[in-house]
Amino acid sequence: MGRKQAPKVPAIQEPKAQMAVRLELPIEDYRRLEHQARKLGLTKASYARMAVMKTITADEEGGGK
Repeated sequence: MGRKQAPKVPAIQEPKAQMAVRLELPIEDYRRLEHQARKLGLTKASYARMAVMKTITADEEGGGK
């Protein structure tokens, strides 16, 4: 058998379409997030993303605080 070749990687990578954000919560708020995400069948990250996007949309429409 021949030797395995490493997969070819492009020299220039395309820019990311997404950026990561870190969210630090007190333990009680983390548990609340976890509970609500579980109720909806989502991951904690998906639920947090959904909540953030709802707030941003409301702020953009002038409905925010």
